[in-house]
Amino acid sequence: MTNHPDSTIAGEDARKAARGFVDAIVEKDREDQARPAQPYHAKRKRIPELVFLMTVLAITTGFNIWRWSADRSVFTPGEEEALGMFDIAATADAIETFRRARGHLPASLAEAAVPFNHVTYRIEGESYVLQTVVAGSPVTYRGGSDLSPFTSRFDELTGGSS
Repeated sequence: MTNHPDSTIAGEDARKAARGFVDAIVEKDREDQARPAQPYHAKRKRIPELVFLMTVLAITTGFNIWRWSADRSVFTPGEEEALGMFDIAATADAIETFRRARGHLPASLAEAAVPFNHVTYRIEGESYVLQTVVAGSPVTYRGGSDLSPFTSRFDELTGGSS
């Protein structure tokens, strides 16, 4: 052991201080061994953890229910628009085919065997009106009008397969 000039404990005093320090550590170990061991988890209260976990579970479950209950579309807005236009064109074609075959307009779309339940149909005199919603806006077709705006939008999307 080297003595530094600024050291306050030197020689025999340093040995006594070190011995006292070691004795204190040994005594503390004996006291710790004499005390019965308590498991770590018994010292902590679990209630706040359970409340936190239940809150997280409730929020996660609520979010997933909300997320999966939303109307999910697999089509892009452009595809939805083209499909809406196609629905009008196909419905008008079915009504005109029914009129040519029977000589009168069908009383309902079901009578003309039209499967689109989101297209509305009403008879106005000797003609009819079809309406649906495309991209959030109502689209109307009056019987006998030009169908090319409806078929062309679908043809653009499909490459002319209508």
